[in-house]
Amino acid sequence: MQQYLAAFGRGTAILLGCFGLDQGLMSFGINIRTLGFSLPLVVSLAINLWLLVELLLIAKRPREQQEEPPTKQTLGDAVIAFASELSGNGKWAALLELRHKISRTLHLMGLHADRVRLGELAVNAAIRLNDLPSRAEILIDDLGWARHLAGKDAQAIECIKLAIKLLDEAVFSDIDEQIRMMLLSAKGFRHLANVDESNDPEDFLTEAYKRIEAALALAIANNAQQAFSIEIERDRAQIAHSKALAVASRLGVSQGGDISPRNLAAKQEAENAISSLIEAARSFQNAGDLERTAKVLTLHVRLLTALGRTIEAEQLAIRRDHMIAASRISNPTGYLGQQEKAK
Repeated sequence: MQQYLAAFGRGTAILLGCFGLDQGLMSFGINIRTLGFSLPLVVSLAINLWLLVELLLIAKRPREQQEEPPTKQTLGDAVIAFASELSGNGKWAALLELRHKISRTLHLMGLHADRVRLGELAVNAAIRLNDLPSRAEILIDDLGWARHLAGKDAQAIECIKLAIKLLDEAVFSDIDEQIRMMLLSAKGFRHLANVDESNDPEDFLTEAYKRIEAALALAIANNAQQAFSIEIERDRAQIAHSKALAVASRLGVSQGGDISPRNLAAKQEAENAISSLIEAARSFQNAGDLERTAKVLTLHVRLLTALGRTIEAEQLAIRRDHMIAASRISNPTGYLGQQEKAK
């Protein structure tokens, strides 16, 4: 529509210009009508013909070339603009609340650079308010995992390790807070398993699992297991996915490729990983977590394909795509592509 209005406006402007030229010449006693024709009339016809041609050309353009629809980046820009305004006005608590509400949405949309930028603003607010739990969470998620997905592993590792260090040194009097921070540090180790190539992923995942079990034991001792049962079950399933991802990466099939039928040891590893993924998918689906279910199914399809079980992979892909469509994932490549980052 804007192109039509612009074309019409240009034609009208030229027509009015010609009329003004005619009137100006007449003020000097020059009457072009004595030449036997009306200049405005001739120019008007020419301009209208030109305008008609331009409008027809516009109408033939593909719709996507005519109007640029708003993209997901519009949301990312708006979030950062608002966060920057809150930061500039010293509204630290409001900034942390914004980050708490929108960070995962940016993750699901694959807006990793915007999530990092939001984390940079929010961590400053957390430091000013001496909010250690928020600071550690931001370091692990927004400045850790999101940086990894944005291709900045060295900075991601530094932030995640700093968060774990802060959590290990902190003393929390509230039992619920202790449990939450133990689970948060477990997440940090789980992320390191997929980011830090200087260590064996299994070592990080073993530490993560130990901390989850310690959190569960503390919850049971204080009759709080009901409050944390869903979260603990989710984190166990996350560990299972991370272990399977580590296997796929070690076998060189996380991004593509096949496992040789003759490599019996590799085949067994992949089969074991698939068993873990099936359990993880069941846990996520029982919790109504469609996004993480889709993530697990994506890796499951990849391993089936690597093993040459093509028909099974194609049919499971239908279920995966259904999960994606029903979920809040608006950018499957940006969200589900995270497993391809692990090497």
